[in-house]
Amino acid sequence: MSLLAAASRYPRVAAIATGIAVASASLLTISTVSSVLPAQSISFSVPRSYRGDFYNEMNKGEAALILGVPRSASHKEISTRHKKMLMTNHPDRGGSSLLASKINEAKDVLTGKKAKR
Repeated sequence: MSLLAAASRYPRVAAIATGIAVASASLLTISTVSSVLPAQSISFSVPRSYRGDFYNEMNKGEAALILGVPRSASHKEISTRHKKMLMTNHPDRGGSSLLASKINEAKDVLTGKKAKR
């Protein structure tokens, strides 16, 4: 009996055999690709100046770290980043009031405005 005749006579067997063939081919492809390509590792580094807490009085370095901009960022960059971060962390939207105040203070420090206390 030929393979075509067997497939027409037993369609379920043919479907299962086709599925096994496709699965075997994909496993073979995955194992070949993974043996050829080197494994990539993801590294995450924190700047050395970051201690994990806030300074008593915020400086430009800490302000830049909070907003995620360089110390020499333009006023437009600072304002754009401030707005984005405040929209995400605003207390009215479930954010922290401490974080919101630090974000505002960081903008004031980087733009040269005095923080209102």
